Amino acid sequence: MRIQFAALLFCCAAGATAQTDTQAAVNARLVEALTCGGDSLEIVRSLAGKPEAIAGFGMTISANVADGYDEKIDVNLRDPLSLGAATTRKVSLALESPYEDFQGLVFAEFKGDPAAMVRHLGLVPGKTASYAIARYVSRNAREGDCPAHIGMSVLGKDRFVLGCGWCNG
Repeated sequence: MRIQFAALLFCCAAGATAQTDTQAAVNARLVEALTCGGDSLEIVRSLAGKPEAIAGFGMTISANVADGYDEKIDVNLRDPLSLGAATTRKVSLALESPYEDFQGLVFAEFKGDPAAMVRHLGLVPGKTASYAIARYVSRNAREGDCPAHIGMSVLGKDRFVLGCGWCNG
């Protein structure tokens, strides 16, 4: 009986670890999408294409079926996603931004200190750059190019929107 209990305990612990690893992998992919570490649109679209794969750890997908500029996907998170010291519970893909001074394509509203995030990601003011998608942008974006780059705009004292995008040029 003791051996069966130990085997059951090991089995369940291994399953919990596998689920946590999967959730950690999905979280890492979402951070990658937000920080232009890969094909941001493809990362979110691939998650939306397999909602059952992420439902087990409290993530849900809200997506429309529209193509083109009307496309909208939300990855809703039961547990907060952390980037630096900030957290969010939703990562979105939208080709038409709902924000006035933020034009990222994959983004999230974060709770946390905007100034700390600027320092954490090494962002610089983007107000005079033609390629700027937000109030602050990553240093790797260059004038005259339209590379994918991180953008961030402050929404309030402890709120900001951050994500990946590129100019329409």
